[in-house]
Amino acid sequence: MVKKKNYWIFAAFLLFFVPCLSSCGSGSSHHDDTATAQEPAFFAVTSDTHIYDAALGTSGDAYVIAQKTDRTLMGESSAIFVQMSELLIHSSPRPQFLLIPGDLTRDGELNSHLLMVEHLHALEAAGIEVFVVPGNHDIENPDASGYTQAGREPVESISASDFAVMYAPFGYRQAIARDPHSLSYVAEPVPGYWLFGIDSCRYAENDTYPIVSGKINENTLEWLKEHLALARENGKQVLAMMHHSLNEHAIGLGEYLPEFMLGDWQNVGQQLADEGLNLVFTGHFHAQKTTRRDLPRGGFIVDVQTGSPSAWPNPYRMVTLDAVSHEMAIETRYIESLPAFDHLENPADFEQFSRVFSNASIDAIFAQVGTAMFGLTVQQIEQFAPLLREAVNAFFYGDQRMSISTLATIAKLTSSGDMGEVAMGAVLFTLWQDLPPQDNNLTQILEPLP
Repeated sequence: MVKKKNYWIFAAFLLFFVPCLSSCGSGSSHHDDTATAQEPAFFAVTSDTHIYDAALGTSGDAYVIAQKTDRTLMGESSAIFVQMSELLIHSSPRPQFLLIPGDLTRDGELNSHLLMVEHLHALEAAGIEVFVVPGNHDIENPDASGYTQAGREPVESISASDFAVMYAPFGYRQAIARDPHSLSYVAEPVPGYWLFGIDSCRYAENDTYPIVSGKINENTLEWLKEHLALARENGKQVLAMMHHSLNEHAIGLGEYLPEFMLGDWQNVGQQLADEGLNLVFTGHFHAQKTTRRDLPRGGFIVDVQTGSPSAWPNPYRMVTLDAVSHEMAIETRYIESLPAFDHLENPADFEQFSRVFSNASIDAIFAQVGTAMFGLTVQQIEQFAPLLREAVNAFFYGDQRMSISTLATIAKLTSSGDMGEVAMGAVLFTLWQDLPPQDNNLTQILEPLP
């Protein structure tokens, strides 16, 4: 019972660090049913870009409060994406395409979508094809807002049909198949590789509050299985992207923080793996995490979760996928400077600025919830803040390793007899646990089904 209670405390606490818990197309498709992969695919992955059009407002007390309780750099999100795009365009070799598994915008504001579309057109003009799916923030979002001196003001969001039209050049027009029941699709970004863009969001259920958790409806699941079987018949290498995770990226996450998982993730993962899917790129949690789950009926799922470029450590990924050798290699890169960033005299200071901003958000949230959630005194909150800050940052960075001194501190807390300290020790211990394999830079062999 104590263990279960501590997991619930961990889950509730971690919620505060992710914002607002909130048919065939035409175009430049490489589709050929007879083409099998001969060359490796080289592509980039980012997620949760949370573009916010600053023209909607970045002033007033409401904006300041929103920033204090959010690790993402809201006002700088557009400049950050532009800088990441420049890094991709000038990388050698240049990625063939870019995947973005959702939360393209802050809260689904129409203006923010229009700005994001402009950024994506610039990437495609430079020769990098882009593929997107929606996240829980992007469609029919009742939290779509601007910020002025008068306060937070509601603004127009977009519908699912709007999304398909606005992002037609970024997956939907290239699609070789479209699911009639969702915004899911199949595309062939390079010959022999089929990309399953899976819509896992529940925007149709949004009312006063946006639905945060994910789900694949039964009709869409059958559609996915049918097209995965078709991919196998045609000898295609398959990969998928969706917003919500198919694997747990922290111990007990599926039970204690289901908002960050796909609904019925264990069963759905097995069904998709039965048809040959073993690689999915996800987002939603703003953390750099990679986990492999071996399944009861055979097969496995490797879930590669990518953090937000708008939140420290401001990552993105470069991926090489070789269908011949069945090898995947991932390299994580970081946005370390921001030439368009006018808050600093030296743009190279951006990495430090981003980390300081993240630290301040963590400290502010802990000060806000430390007493109510853990029963800690003000003195205890001040004492434990550096420990928590280090653990939260390590968790979001990935590949966290607990030092002996940290383990000793946690052991002392969990055996202190003070319920607040015991709970604090449990949260720290869970944050420092990292599931295999490596999170940031790794090589995996993706064995095909017989």
